[in-house]
Amino acid sequence: MAEPSTTRKVPAPQGNPETGSFWDAARQGRFMVGRCVSTDKGGCGKAHYYPRSICPFCFAPGATLEQASGKAVIYTVSVTYRGAPEPYAIGYVELEEGPRIMTNFTGAALESFRIGDPVKVVFIPTEPDAPPVPMFAPA
Repeated sequence: MAEPSTTRKVPAPQGNPETGSFWDAARQGRFMVGRCVSTDKGGCGKAHYYPRSICPFCFAPGATLEQASGKAVIYTVSVTYRGAPEPYAIGYVELEEGPRIMTNFTGAALESFRIGDPVKVVFIPTEPDAPPVPMFAPA
């Protein structure tokens, strides 16, 4: 079984002014999702990922960040052996708050990840002075 790499270099995220608060929270070990909070423009109140200032469901302005539990369930998973220097596992997880997000998996043999398994967010370091990247490991 392929083990997750301990030497795989994770590139630093390319943030922008809109996602700066998300990456600042990641530096503190907090995983954030966006939530529509607009009431004056027919906001829907749904959680979304990646966090942004305009709701991707109803397009109302006024979305905000809220701390997520970091708990999720694997929705899809795929292990890649070719085309990269080292094997890795990616897929979608469904967050406890609702959104499904694409992510990398870590913390266990790559073939051990199964649809329906519970996972939790972990933060993987990137380059010095850059924020860590959220990935998911067995819960």
